[in-house]
Amino acid sequence: MVQVGVDLRKRMPQIAVLTEEGEIAQRRLTNDPERLDRRISGRRMCRREDA
Repeated sequence: MVQVGVDLRKRMPQIAVLTEEGEIAQRRLTNDPERLDRRISGRRMCRREDA
């Protein structure tokens, strides 16, 4: 199972992906809702956890 975490910061949101192989990929994005939506669209979301 691939897990995705999103930290919605004010200036630069950050996305982290944990693959089934245990690899972690992280990326910071500009604060652009359309671009953020493109990055996470197509991924099945199983649950949301608010910090």
